Amino acid sequence: MNDSSTSGQPYDVYAKLEDPMGVLSIALGQWERRDDSKPQPEVRRAANKAMDAIDTMLGELHAMRSRFVGEIRDADDATAARVDALLRQPEPDLRLALARRAVRKVEAESRASTSGKRGVDPEATHQARYAEFLAGVVAAGEAPGTP
Repeated sequence: MNDSSTSGQPYDVYAKLEDPMGVLSIALGQWERRDDSKPQPEVRRAANKAMDAIDTMLGELHAMRSRFVGEIRDADDATAARVDALLRQPEPDLRLALARRAVRKVEAESRASTSGKRGVDPEATHQARYAEFLAGVVAAGEAPGTP
């Protein structure tokens, strides 16, 4: 379930990027056909339009990314709350199985999120370490959150 203010609103990437992409395409076409042996102020204006279109698209993409990151964090928080609730159940074998499953899932997501990227995702690493900690607590027969 999505609690964000934009829930239910689609990511209309095409609508957000279509106009600036068209402007960019035309402006780059003018730039590519320039003749540097004579003055062409209209070509220089086209270069400025191309840069403006790129900046507009970057702004739209950044806004989409920001929204997406927030939604991912909300979903992760909801998942963590569900896992915590399951781990508080009195059956230690079930809690251990769920904790181990959570560790495997977080490790798989961490590997998937870092494939093709440089470095390691610190958030996924933190989640994996927390899941490992919970698995250890459950294996020791202690309830998470108790002294």
